[in-house]
Formats: sequence, C-alpha cells, structure tokens
Amino acid sequence: MLAMLASMTLYAQPAELLARYPLDETEGNVATDVSGNGFDAAIFCELGGCLGQEGTIDGAMMFSGTDSIVLPADVMAMTNDNGSVAMWIKADPPTQINTLFWAGDNTTGGGFGPENEMHLHLEQEASGAWAGGEVSWVVQLGDESGQTFLFSDPWKGGSPGVDPSNQVVTVTDGEWHHVAATWGEGIVKLYVDGVNIWGDTTQYFPTVPYDLTHMYLGKMGGGGRTFMGTMDDARIYTGVLTDMEVETLYNKDFTRLNQRVADDSQLSVYPNPAGKNTSVRFHAEGGEQVSIDLYNLTGARVGNIYNGRSVSGENLVDLNT
Repeated sequence: MLAMLASMTLYAQPAELLARYPLDETEGNVATDVSGNGFDAAIFCELGGCLGQEGTIDGAMMFSGTDSIVLPADVMAMTNDNGSVAMWIKADPPTQINTLFWAGDNTTGGGFGPENEMHLHLEQEASGAWAGGEVSWVVQLGDESGQTFLFSDPWKGGSPGVDPSNQVVTVTDGEWHHVAATWGEGIVKLYVDGVNIWGDTTQYFPTVPYDLTHMYLGKMGGGGRTFMGTMDDARIYTGVLTDMEVETLYNKDFTRLNQRVADDSQLSVYPNPAGKNTSVRFHAEGGEQVSIDLYNLTGARVGNIYNGRSVSGENLVDLNT
C-alpha cells in the first residue's frame, strides 16, 4: 500500500519525519531510527531491564529514573524555528517533574533556568498549583525574557502559578497515552490522545533563534528530572504537524499520515491502495507549486515522484508508481 502527500505553497513548512524510534530493541545500546535518515540514538540504561518491554506498537523502552536516550542533535540540524515531537507513554503519578523530551543549545538546562531550551514533561504530584500528572510544554529563551507554558489544563493559561481546575487532563493512570507538541511560526500547540488541548486559542512563543544542538528523551539537558515510565514510538519532525496528522498518529493509521491538504484541496488518490498506476486529483489556485511525495508504511519518505504547477480548479495527475 502506498501513502501519498500532496503539498502546496499554502503550507510554508509542512511536517517531514526526521527521526522515528520505535524502541522495539531487545538488547544493545542503540535506538534505531527507521525514518531512513540514519539518526540512530544512544540508549543509556544504567540498571538494565529497559528494553524488550510490551508497547502499544510492538516493543517499548522502560525508563527507571536513571535512563535516557541521547539523540544525534548535532547532525539533525533542528532549530527553535519549527518542529514537532510525538510519542506514546505509560506512567504512574510522578513525585517529581518527569521529562519526556528536551532540546536546546546547551547541556545545563534544568527546565526553568536561564538556558535556551524547550521541554515536554509531566508535572509532579499535587502541591500548590500542580494537579499532578499534567502534561506541560515549555519553550523559553535563556535570558528569561520570554517563556511560554502550555498545560493539559487550559484554565491555567500560561502561568504555572494558577490553581488547577476540574478541566485538567492527566496521563499518569498507568495506561498508554499519546502526547505531542509542535512549534512553528511563533505558535506552540500541545496534544493529548490526538486532541489539541488548547483548541482555537493561539499561544505564542518567543522567536529569537537558537539551534537545538542537544536533544534527549527521558531527561533534561542538565541530566535531572528524569522520566519514570514506559515510552514507545517516539518521533521527531521538522515542520509543524497538523491537528489531523496528530490525530492520525493517535489512531495509528499511518497510511493517512501525510495527506495534509485533503480537506482544503479536496485531495483524493485512486485507486487507494495504489497499484502500478494511480491518479491524484485536487483543487487549487492556478500557478501554485505542487509536489507529490511517496511514503512507506513506517512514515519514511521514499522520494519525490512529481513536481509541477497547478491550474485553476480541478487538477489531475496520473502516476506510474
């Protein structure tokens, strides 16, 4: 089965899978990147027993509070300009902040200090304003001139000092949950189980540029606030995932993952699944650049199979796949 992506200049920075870590390993110290880009990561499992856990998609990795995965950020060339991260997690209520993903231009970031960093984490057990088990997405500048907090309790707004409400969404019930976060064009979004928690409420973040030269799963840049739980199918994207794409990840319907303009352009692919020949139909304004890419079932881009200009109205492209 072949999955198609048709993207137009309407989308300035569509999401492209940069690295995918299924975490299906049963031994060794390498988290294999199956995106086809070769960004294998290093597994640090201090007490053993991390690998070969039961996941929601095949295997998974268990983090015991001393374990982490170090991504090859120095060659992945990501920045705080745009990107997306997504993963499945299973955890109990944490007694401290638990880091799921951390990225920045340093190795000292602890979460809320004077470093350029962004981090996706779980809040600690209830104390003060924390409900415990909330998902939090933080993007900040090192001089602390700009910080953006998103919680899975929208009533908190952008401040961690607000008491939680009965609308809070927690994920620390020992069951599998999908979490995702995006950043791009000065806007951040947070997703839990395929749902954009903040809906149509736009949350902005400071856009002073910095490179993400260090990235980790399971710990902060400074090594603290480590994750205790199980993680599966961690993905890193350049560009911003759409609401539909995050929902697709949650539904594990990877064949639909990159049909990002289907709603706006009435895109259709037929026959689908495709055989030797297939046709792509879509609506567009005249003169727009159209690119059609081929993806395999793991979400990895195989290659580009069409580039051209659209005509006004209905467009039909016949392909020999």
